Amino acid sequence: RLRPNEWLSGDVMTGYATLLNEREARRRAVHPRRGRRHVFHSFLYKGMCDNGYERVKKWSTKAKVDVFACSLLVFLCNVNRIHWTVVVARMAQRRLEYFDSLGGDGLAEMNTIESYLQREHADKKKSPLPGVWTRRSHGTSSPQQANGVDCGVFALTVAEYIVDDMPFDFRQDD
Repeated sequence: RLRPNEWLSGDVMTGYATLLNEREARRRAVHPRRGRRHVFHSFLYKGMCDNGYERVKKWSTKAKVDVFACSLLVFLCNVNRIHWTVVVARMAQRRLEYFDSLGGDGLAEMNTIESYLQREHADKKKSPLPGVWTRRSHGTSSPQQANGVDCGVFALTVAEYIVDDMPFDFRQDD
C-alpha cells in the first residue's frame, strides 16, 4: 500500500518494472523493428551488490531476455537501501547513463552494472564484453526531487520516459 511520505518498496518498484516490460512487449508486437528494451527489477542490482554475479546469473534466462539483443536496458538501483536511482545501458552505443533525483554521480552504480554486463557476456556468450563503454552521469541535469521520500517515484518516472523515448518534462510539482 502506498502512503504519503513513505519510500517505495522493492516490490512496488519491481511491479512497475513488470508493467513497463509488458507494455513494451505489446509495442514490439505492433512495431517489430523497434529495438528491444528491458527494465530489470530492483532485486538484480541488490543481488549484484550483496552477492555478486553468481547470485543473479540465471535471471536473464528466467526472464527470457538476451541482454545483448536489447537496444536499451534499464536498471533500478536501491543505493545503500535508502535511495532509488536508475542506470541505463544503451547497448549499441556502449554507454552507461546514470540518473539520480538527488544529483549523485553514480560511479559505483555504473561500475556494478558494467561488471554485470561483463560477467553476463562471459557467461552467456563465452567471450569478453566487446568494446570500450563510456559513462555519463546526468547529475542535476535530470529532474530533481525536493524532499527526502520521492526518489522511487522519480526513478520509475525516469525509467518510463527513457523506455518511451520521451524528454524529461516533469518536476516535483507534477
